[in-house]
Amino acid sequence: MSISNAMQSGVSGLLANSTAVGAISANIANANTDGYRRSFAQMVTTASATGGGNGAGVQAVGRSDITLEGTPRTTGVASDLAISGNGFFVVSRSPNDPVATNYSFTRAGSFKPDDEGQLKNAAGLFLAGFPYDSSGNLGSVDRSQFRDLETVSVANTTINGEASTAMTLTGNLPAQQTGAATTGDTLVSSQDYYTALGGVESMQFAWTPSTTPNVWTLTVSAQGTDLGTVDVTFADSGPTAGAPLSYGNVTSLATAPAAFAFDTSTGIASLTVDNASTPQAITLAVGTPGQPFDRSGIGAPAALEQRLGG
Repeated sequence: MSISNAMQSGVSGLLANSTAVGAISANIANANTDGYRRSFAQMVTTASATGGGNGAGVQAVGRSDITLEGTPRTTGVASDLAISGNGFFVVSRSPNDPVATNYSFTRAGSFKPDDEGQLKNAAGLFLAGFPYDSSGNLGSVDRSQFRDLETVSVANTTINGEASTAMTLTGNLPAQQTGAATTGDTLVSSQDYYTALGGVESMQFAWTPSTTPNVWTLTVSAQGTDLGTVDVTFADSGPTAGAPLSYGNVTSLATAPAAFAFDTSTGIASLTVDNASTPQAITLAVGTPGQPFDRSGIGAPAALEQRLGG
């Protein structure tokens, strides 16, 4: 091998390694880029143009990982979308583009409305889809062409406000905080609900442990105003362990027209919130007494599990 060939092999190795490192750098730089596909470089031996069985060095052959699905993540943007499984988003160069060659496919689902409320991505391409009618029916469409597609617009989309009417309470409580002379602190959680005008208000639930084992006092409040209390006894053994066993000492703290009532046989509280000329009625399901708690989380009964032992 001549000095020239030796230098050529060394230089090719440096260039190939530089290409591989560049691919790694691009992967890191685009770790949070929507729809980006990782690239890899594979070293391939090249043959000498003059033959003779001597290698001329190596080169980096790039490839992109397009067969693996990325992990969906929460962005906090209501117009961001993701596809799980097969499929693509259809995008066009202009809204309701009549030219078929101006349509493309992408897996990147980061879309934001423009000044006219039409969804488009960072590349300026508009999201297209098949329109549903007012009854939620898609109708007959031809998926083999783009003629039936329309640019997705949120400008004229309205959702009528509807007041919340029912809530279900689920969660865990530390059993070891009850049954001692000095009990643990009150545990407070909250849940938002909607008014008839679409406004958001908050319901608070305060659980105070008692000196009796597995007994908690639940105080229900709306917008910081107490509505009522009820003592909840949890089962500590058997198939219903961790689920409400019984209810007692129901006390209404509400001032009319607000109201609080609790059905100890069903574990459902009837709440009336004084937040409008017509007070809002909401039912709160805490859990049917004596009914086992479904820990699968699928089709679970309205129950609050007290996980014994913390």
